[in-house]
Amino acid sequence: MSDCTRRLSVPWLCLGLGLLLMGCPRNPSIWTPEAPYGASTGTKDFDLTSSSTDFNGSPSNPRWAPQVQKPQNLPPTAHSGCSAKRAQPYEADCTDQSKYVVQDTGSGLSGALCTLFGDSSSISGHADWTAASGQGTIGWLNFADDWDYNLALLPENGYGLTSNNNKLPNGDPYLEVEFDSRELESRFGTRWWQDFAKLAEAGTQAGDYTQVQDHLHAGPGLPFGVVYGIFGVDCEHGCRSEFHPAYAVAIQVDDSKQNNTWAIFVRNWGDEGFCSHLDHQLDISPTGQAIHLVLPYKSSAGPTIIKQEFASSTAQQSQCPYYNFVSNQGEEITLPLPSPTSQGLAEIVVTFSWPDSASPIEHRPVEKKQLLQTPSTPPTGAALRNREESSEEHVGRLFRFFNNGPGLVQTGFRTRILPEFSARMTPAQRQTASLKLFEERNAVFSCPVPSAVNPAPPLSARSNSVPPRRAPLPLHSAKVVWDTATVAHFCSAYIASGRKLPPGEPAELGSKLDKICEDSRLKP
Repeated sequence: MSDCTRRLSVPWLCLGLGLLLMGCPRNPSIWTPEAPYGASTGTKDFDLTSSSTDFNGSPSNPRWAPQVQKPQNLPPTAHSGCSAKRAQPYEADCTDQSKYVVQDTGSGLSGALCTLFGDSSSISGHADWTAASGQGTIGWLNFADDWDYNLALLPENGYGLTSNNNKLPNGDPYLEVEFDSRELESRFGTRWWQDFAKLAEAGTQAGDYTQVQDHLHAGPGLPFGVVYGIFGVDCEHGCRSEFHPAYAVAIQVDDSKQNNTWAIFVRNWGDEGFCSHLDHQLDISPTGQAIHLVLPYKSSAGPTIIKQEFASSTAQQSQCPYYNFVSNQGEEITLPLPSPTSQGLAEIVVTFSWPDSASPIEHRPVEKKQLLQTPSTPPTGAALRNREESSEEHVGRLFRFFNNGPGLVQTGFRTRILPEFSARMTPAQRQTASLKLFEERNAVFSCPVPSAVNPAPPLSARSNSVPPRRAPLPLHSAKVVWDTATVAHFCSAYIASGRKLPPGEPAELGSKLDKICEDSRLKP
C-alpha cells in the first residue's frame, strides 16, 4: 500500500479527500531546514540558489538562476526553454530541481472548487522548493478570501521574484508572505499580535487597512522585516513566488536605537490556504529544536534588552527565547519549539537599546500609501471575472453575489461559519480533527531577560549531527474541517439565492455547483 493510499484510509480524513482530483503531491516528505536539492545550481529559469545560508542552515534570500547574472532577470525569461515550451515553473523544462519540488493542491470539496475555477494549464495549488528566509521592506497587504493573512515583502535586490509577481502602484514587484489566520488568530497571547488580528479583521470589514498598517509601523513608511517559511510558487495565483506558509515573521515595529522593537511569531508547521491540503511540518532537530532569526542592526557592540513579552502554547521555561549578538549583523534570537506534530506557536515582542554608534539596517523606502488601498473586490461581487482571477477569488466573488455584498471574512469564520458546521459533527469527529487546539490561547509567562552580549556560536556547534528521518508530510486534518465548513457556508448562500449566478458565468456552472453542494459530506 502506498503512503498516499495508507493516509487516505483514515475515516475522518476521507471527508476532505473523496474528490481528490490531482493525486498525491510529489515527494511529500517532512521539510528540513536544508534545501532538498543540496548546494548544486543550474541554469534553467526556475533553478533556485542562494549565496548564503541563514542560522537555520536554510537558503537566505534565495534567487532564481537568471538573477545570479542580474537581479532584474525575472523568470520566465524571454527565449528560454521554459518560455519556448510554455512550461510551468515546476516542470523539467523550467527547472532541473523538478524532482525535489513538492506539489500541494486542493483536495476534497475545496479541491473540487479549486479545479473547477482554476487554470487547466497548471496545477490548482502550490509548488514548493525549500524552507528559506528572506528580508526586506514589509507591509500589510490584505485578508484573503481563503482566510490567509497576506503581507507584501520587497526582498533585498528583488531576489526570488518572478515576472508573474504582483506590483505596487509605483511599479515595485513584491513577494507575498502568507499564513492561515484560522491557525493563529484565536491563539495569540501577546497584546501586539492580538491587536494585529483584530485590526486585520476590522480593516477588511471597513475596507480600510490604515490601522493595521500603522500597527506594524508608525509614520508614513513601511517597516523592515525578516521572514522564514516555505519558498515556492503559487500556481493558483499565476505561479508567482511567495513564502507560504510562513514559519516565522519578525517585524521591526520601531527602528530607533533606544526603543528598537520587534514583533515576532514562530512555529514549524502550517498550511498553504484554500487550494492545499498538507500540513507543512518542519523538522528543526538539526538546529537544536529551535528556529533562529537574526534581527539586523548595524553595530559593533551588542544591545541591552529593555523588555520582552512572551507567549507560548508550551508554557515551560525550556521554551523561553535566548539571544546572541552577531557583530555587524544584529541580534540573533533563538526560539525553541516542540515537535511539529504538536502544532506549537510562540510569540515575542522585544525591545532593544543599542549603543549610540549603532544604526538601523537600510532598506528600500516605500510609503504606506502604496499598500493602503480599498480592497479591490466589488462590494456586490457581480463584476465579470477578470483574466487573472484565482480560484479562491472566484469563490469569494460568487459568495458576495449570493450574499448580496458581505464576503466570507466579514461574516466571521469562528463566530458563525465553523460553529454552524461543527455543531453537526459527532464528538469523535471533532476530536479527530483536533479543533480544540486552535481555540486555546497561548500562555503569557515571564522569561528571564539576559544581557544579550554573548557572541553567537557557529551553527555546527548547536546542530544535531544525526540526520533526521524524512517522514511523509501529513494531511492537515483541522483544515479539512475548516474548508468543508467554508464550502458548506458557500453552498448555503448559493441555495438561498435561488441558485442564481452573476452575469458572464458559463451556463454549465450551475449544474457543477449543484453536484458539489448536494454532497453528503457537507452534512456530517
